[in-house]
Amino acid sequence: MPKGVGKTNLLLVAVSLLLAGSLVLVLLDPQSVVKPVTVTSTVALQPPVEPWVYQWVYGIQSRDVDLLASMYAPGANVTWMGNIPGQAGTYEGRANIKILYGSTIGKTTSLAASISNYNEETASSSLENVTFFLAITGNSSVVGTVKMAATVTQSWNYTGGQWQVLQESWNYVTYDVQFPVITG
Repeated sequence: MPKGVGKTNLLLVAVSLLLAGSLVLVLLDPQSVVKPVTVTSTVALQPPVEPWVYQWVYGIQSRDVDLLASMYAPGANVTWMGNIPGQAGTYEGRANIKILYGSTIGKTTSLAASISNYNEETASSSLENVTFFLAITGNSSVVGTVKMAATVTQSWNYTGGQWQVLQESWNYVTYDVQFPVITG
């Protein structure tokens, strides 16, 4: 027998017995060798913003100035531009936004509002940018019949368990009133 063959065979037998013993152990108790790993992660999913947008439209239609004001962040701003004589500008802060709505929709006796071309884009987990076309018809105690249409862009922030408007712009394409108010 060549030199070293006996040791090689003995080593092969030992390795085979070790592998066989491990296989028996795994077959009898797989958990003793393979431990399950549990991975948990928390993803904060915010509720969708779209119902809040429709609540905002309801506030416009129902002429509820308090509801509308409550939907804006304290430092929010609203910009009206385009075909909106005498009211174009930027209104900063919730109090000024409330005055804006109080002096416009708050002076209506009836109002119908609808949106179309709704589009939503997620900027971050707590920020949604929304764009839509807003059409409003109604009657005002100041200017008579009213017909307005604007493209509205809003940035909504999710904070404190609710969505709030941070920034908003209305680009008026139509502003027709029965009795125009002369500004100048």
